[in-house]
Amino acid sequence: EHDPAIPHPVVLVLGPFMTAARQREFHNRADALGRVRVLTFDSHLELMMANAAGIVAMGGYNTFCEILSFDRPALLIPRVAPRREQLLRATRASELGLTQMLDIDSGNDPAVMARALRARLAAGRCAPRRARGPGLGATGRGTRIHGAADPAGRSRHPRDAGDPAPPGAERT
Repeated sequence: EHDPAIPHPVVLVLGPFMTAARQREFHNRADALGRVRVLTFDSHLELMMANAAGIVAMGGYNTFCEILSFDRPALLIPRVAPRREQLLRATRASELGLTQMLDIDSGNDPAVMARALRARLAAGRCAPRRARGPGLGATGRGTRIHGAADPAGRSRHPRDAGDPAPPGAERT
């Protein structure tokens, strides 16, 4: 609504817990804009994400993982209640250059959102292949955290070297 010149069509996928009245409001506003499509469900959401110019999301675990796996530019606007896990994830991802983040108050301002969308699209794809950190391709650090590395650089868990299993765990 604030920036009709954004160069891409928009698909809004509404959350499963959004009230019917709020869904109607989004449908009505989208109908007035023309280039905005509203969905309440799509069984092939991953395909839509893979082909998207960019993604705006709250940053739930599954969506966050899909954004990274599809290497799409992403703008996260995390919720902070009832838990802060989305905020923590979005903050760290932004620090690593994987995504951009807006806090919920800024994300509700149409001018701020439009500027952030344009900036994110101009910046291009997220950087998971370039980012380094535990679980993001940092073999050395990751193996120090999760186990030791053998001389060939392969990761091995300490239990694989004959160390006893932790109390209550069975050796596999």
